[in-house]
Amino acid sequence: MKPIVAANWKMNLTLLESHALLEEILNQSKSTDAKVIFFPSFISLPSICDKLRDAQYAVGGQNISDKESGAYTGEISASMLQSLNAHYVIIGHSERRQFYHENDSQINDKILHALNAKLKPIVCIGETLQERQDDETALVLKRQLTAAFENIEQNEHHNIIVAYEPVWAIGTGQTAEENQILEAHKLIKKTLKSIFDNNIPTLYGGSVTADNALSLINIDHVDGFLIGGASLNSESFCQIIKNIT
Repeated sequence: MKPIVAANWKMNLTLLESHALLEEILNQSKSTDAKVIFFPSFISLPSICDKLRDAQYAVGGQNISDKESGAYTGEISASMLQSLNAHYVIIGHSERRQFYHENDSQINDKILHALNAKLKPIVCIGETLQERQDDETALVLKRQLTAAFENIEQNEHHNIIVAYEPVWAIGTGQTAEENQILEAHKLIKKTLKSIFDNNIPTLYGGSVTADNALSLINIDHVDGFLIGGASLNSESFCQIIKNIT
């Protein structure tokens, strides 16, 4: 399995800045053995999808609605995203859960809409600092996974990716210790195996940098990364790709 490197640009970069960064990355990383997926903002998404249409890189949306259409001002549906020739979508990111109060039921609906539109969801799960301190990490991860994939067909397993992002390690500069990451990914793989009876790629997302990428990718059950801040700098992002391939 190729390592997966997903760049989540979040609410950063204008249209021109997005294309400038993309050009820098493409120039520095002309070929790679990693599966690289870009998640730009929605204003940059159409043109980047068009630019990378025939390239080795993939593109996705940072979010979709849990509704298919209707009077939902400001929302983007799965079919709208698919019509741009995007192939992936991030669902359940901790920032969506925290700031927009998305719950497990909504996340499940989004996954269903994504799969129906032939999009591949990267489903994010993870515990807060308080939940970890209360020794509830396993309980939280199992609950999030079970709820996320309720009523999802077994044969969809090849279209799904899961990202483990300990909330307390996102954008904080803190990285979970290797034994914590191993423990979490092992639990996630076991839980997913019980749901789908297949291996589901599992990414780590939590202050991944060029300095720690190699050690992180060598942890059992880590199949790649969902990267935030480090993906906004072409040198750091390309170095991560180089270090793990």
